[in-house]
Amino acid sequence: MTGFIDWDTLPLGTKPDDLIARELNVARRKVCAERNKRGIKPFIGRVISQEGLGLRSIYEAMYDAVLHEQGIEHSHEVPVPNTNFKSDFKINDTFIEIAGMLNFNKYKEKYLKKKAAYKQLGINVVWLEIEQLEILFINCNLLIKFRENTGCKLCGYNSIKLVKDICHKCYCKTWIKATDHEIGICGFCQKQFPQYSRDSKFCSRQCYWNSMKLDLPSIDWLESEISATSMSEVAAELGVNYYTLHKKLYRNKKRKRE
Repeated sequence: MTGFIDWDTLPLGTKPDDLIARELNVARRKVCAERNKRGIKPFIGRVISQEGLGLRSIYEAMYDAVLHEQGIEHSHEVPVPNTNFKSDFKINDTFIEIAGMLNFNKYKEKYLKKKAAYKQLGINVVWLEIEQLEILFINCNLLIKFRENTGCKLCGYNSIKLVKDICHKCYCKTWIKATDHEIGICGFCQKQFPQYSRDSKFCSRQCYWNSMKLDLPSIDWLESEISATSMSEVAAELGVNYYTLHKKLYRNKKRKRE
């Protein structure tokens, strides 16, 4: 679509700016600017498959629509044998991966790592780049579906930042089987807890925050000792970092002034 665009007649805010931009063949920032100019809030719904399953991107929804229109049976988020990965789709014995956002270093690193693992294991996989996907979708008559519900389907937590209709905390847990959980000892309260990651040292955020609180003598004692020696010597005697001690005293002085 080119030429004059009557922005007041377009469904701004009812679907992602990126999708509207693709339909109009204009830059996404142009759609965003026109929407903001009219005081319309951005779309915050969740993209879903034709069956109503939560998806992670517009690209997955585009490919899902193509497969449905062509009557091709497929599965979503299928675990890949002998790896910790899940493929975007699977058709018969072939895994399908959508290679999007390769201009982001973090995503590109994951993409290259995944591709190398598939090659090493001899896994039958097809990699679809965004340009290929757009060519497939351009003649598709099925529309991309959205859901405006923002509640996590597992815990009910209400957030616009859901992944596959699941909040970040629940989504992370779904990547690890219950039988794979290791039991750790909390570094603060000493209680046992299931470790969802080998790096987990605390059973909760509260225990992590509590662990950051230093068990130091009173402020009066600290100031008395520092006036007699130095902050560096007092820090060394207490076994704490110089800057940590300095920050504690600074915050105390700031509270007194307030």
